[in-house]
Amino acid sequence: MNPATRILVTIFIVTFILMFVVIYPIVTDVSETRRKDAAFFDETLIPQTIVPLTLTSTAPFRVIPIDALESDFDQVSITTSTYFTGDEIHTFSGPRVMDVLNLYAENDVLPRLSASASIKAGTSYWDDKEIIAAAGDDYDIRIPITEVLEKFNPIIATQMDGKPLPEEYAPLFIVFDRDGIEDLDNTYTQYWVWSLTRMHIAVK
Repeated sequence: MNPATRILVTIFIVTFILMFVVIYPIVTDVSETRRKDAAFFDETLIPQTIVPLTLTSTAPFRVIPIDALESDFDQVSITTSTYFTGDEIHTFSGPRVMDVLNLYAENDVLPRLSASASIKAGTSYWDDKEIIAAAGDDYDIRIPITEVLEKFNPIIATQMDGKPLPEEYAPLFIVFDRDGIEDLDNTYTQYWVWSLTRMHIAVK
């Protein structure tokens, strides 16, 4: 083996070792962190195929089918342009996010969370809480309840222009009244979650 070949082989071996000793642990750690951030529910308890909406907290999870979202809650329509539709105006309809959360808290969560939550007279039960909204494409975002959901009252859209949501947004879409609320600027775009499948109620 000539010297040049020997040098190339040595470089290859050193690079190969570095990949496993240095780079691989870093990549694995980052990947694991992302998985932990996204996996806010107990994967041993909640089937991964549940659609369309799973609500979780410290209480047992609850699944709400689309027909229940349309029949068991007041339906609200929002006609607005959206960043995601190229600023085209569409009419979205569905229940308020807060209506769904309030019913779930009343029936399932409140007795279990109230003991540890910092609930003070004159403040909202939701002040120290947020939801983690997760989409079927692995996107998830923490949404403050009081500062965003109570303030702007978005809906969980089940329909667009009187029809089921298009495939790219289905099964559910958190929609804000972008055109009707002056304070709702582009900094809130991250909270528009399409392909919504899960909402987890958490203490901040």
